[in-house]
Amino acid sequence: MREPEEVVDHNEVRRLVAALGLAYAEGDLDRGADLLKGVSPQTAGAIVLALTGAWVGALDLAGEAAGSPDPRAYSKQLLYGAALEAAAG
Repeated sequence: MREPEEVVDHNEVRRLVAALGLAYAEGDLDRGADLLKGVSPQTAGAIVLALTGAWVGALDLAGEAAGSPDPRAYSKQLLYGAALEAAAG
């Protein structure tokens, strides 16, 4: 029998993403690590998805600022290059 899935509190996710961003912007990585202590795996996954979405959105904006006719294609190109670089070690 499957265990019931934990419901993710999306307000908590937004609060943590904002607090993590602020800690990072202030150079306080220890505080960022402290914020994640005790976070459930489901909440941690939701944080990763939120940050990934924000990252891709920022790349889209960079593509737009660079004058790309298709900012999402620009983002995909950068991400593909980063993935190839990471795969190469």
